[in-house]
Amino acid sequence: MPPTVAVIGTCDTKLEALLFIKRTIQSTAVCEAILIDIGSYPPSDLCDIDIPRSDVLKECTSTVHDTSSRSQALETMTIALTQLLARLHSTQSIAGVIGAGGSGNTSVCTKAFRDALPIGFPKLMLSTMASGERCPLWMAKHSLIRADLKSSRPTIAVSMFGLTTPCVQVATQKLEELGYSVMAFHATGAGGLAMERLVREGHFVGVLDITTTELADELVGGVLTAGPRRLEAAARCGIPQVVSVGALDMVNFGPADTIPKQFQGRLFCHHNSSVTLMRTSREECSKLGQIMVEKLKGAPTDKTRVILPLQGFSGIDKDKGPFRDAEADGALLDALKSGLLCPVEELGVNINDPSFALRVAQALHELLLDSRL
Repeated sequence: MPPTVAVIGTCDTKLEALLFIKRTIQSTAVCEAILIDIGSYPPSDLCDIDIPRSDVLKECTSTVHDTSSRSQALETMTIALTQLLARLHSTQSIAGVIGAGGSGNTSVCTKAFRDALPIGFPKLMLSTMASGERCPLWMAKHSLIRADLKSSRPTIAVSMFGLTTPCVQVATQKLEELGYSVMAFHATGAGGLAMERLVREGHFVGVLDITTTELADELVGGVLTAGPRRLEAAARCGIPQVVSVGALDMVNFGPADTIPKQFQGRLFCHHNSSVTLMRTSREECSKLGQIMVEKLKGAPTDKTRVILPLQGFSGIDKDKGPFRDAEADGALLDALKSGLLCPVEELGVNINDPSFALRVAQALHELLLDSRL
């Protein structure tokens, strides 16, 4: 029997990409591959998942923690995955592991890999949160990205983050139904830089910039900044864009002990073992609104829409969420509404509400149709 590689990720959000990895491994005829789901929810299609999340969680023989919060859910899944991989390794059922995903998946997989598998066992982590300078890696992959963009469908760029994923998923599905190909960029610094560059090079017909959180890191000093030119390419190129305020309620830092001392006393949220989020203040939010106004001044007003969620900018900036701060959000919204030249829409929902996602997708479609006339 050929050796088996375990492909591990969150199938509720990354199923298509994980299946691509699995099938690519199988196509070599050198290795077999199994897919292990460590997502938060069961995906709609289970037929290609070899070990579903429910079976992974059965491995958690220790006390199962309350999973009502994201960090607690990740801790429980880490324990379960560690025990599953240890068992698969002891029975020689796997010969290597590949984890692929965002910061949450990276946190779970890397700890499980360290604790369950010995030094020398083949381990690979494909992550939007790779440590160190990530830009060379993105640019090295540039030719591959360019090949992916050669589609019979017009291609749209969309920015996403773990805490805006529900919005991006619904919007992506709607855009695909409308006949577009959608390429997602994680707003982790390198992702924003890559998106801006590819927009400048003319690879997209439009941009759905839902998640502009990298602006907050650039302003405040977080670790996921995309530099001072973020949110400028679409405006300069004059292509249709719909912009929102996804995850501008937060600044990203590493583990808690790495946070600069000047931020002591601020409100923090433990996202996972690698990421600590800091709530943006009222003053910072007001400044972010002014920055966005300045960046969008040169954008064609007939090709630009800003759509604002009035009930929170992320999955934790919602009713009873740890980052819900209507005053701080209001400062950002007021700065935008008072300064923008392009049309602004307001929806009385959280950014992850399906109605918001459908509206931003439809708005971009309308702009694209108008631009063809």
